[in-house]
Amino acid sequence: ARLVAAGRASLAASISEYLKLGRRVSDYARAMKAAAFVSSSTSLSQQSSSMTDSQIAEEAIRIIQGEEKSSTKLHVKDKNSSAMPLSSGMYASVALAAHRAGRRGVADLLILLEQSPADKVHALLAIGSYADAAAVA
Repeated sequence: ARLVAAGRASLAASISEYLKLGRRVSDYARAMKAAAFVSSSTSLSQQSSSMTDSQIAEEAIRIIQGEEKSSTKLHVKDKNSSAMPLSSGMYASVALAAHRAGRRGVADLLILLEQSPADKVHALLAIGSYADAAAVA
């Protein structure tokens, strides 16, 4: 939690995976890493080459699921963790970060993947999608 608060979400995710901390800790660290990626890609896209919302969302999903890019293909770090469902609210928290960073399209794509109705409704209300929140509730 201290590393995430200090803005070192990527390091926190790596350490939690290495130390094999609890699933919720690892999930939280990956979600914060994905949120940091979405926020940083927004500032980078304003300066030079821009990524589309779907590309940013795909990369955030890879980070959340614990997959990493290889030079040839994607592979999962820990096969046992991919079999377990993700902690609730992961996609919603990254979607809220995307919305705060001005990436409404990324936020919409990530909210669609959220499995927890409570977290999905909360995120939709925070974003201002009241009709969608009522439909989910």
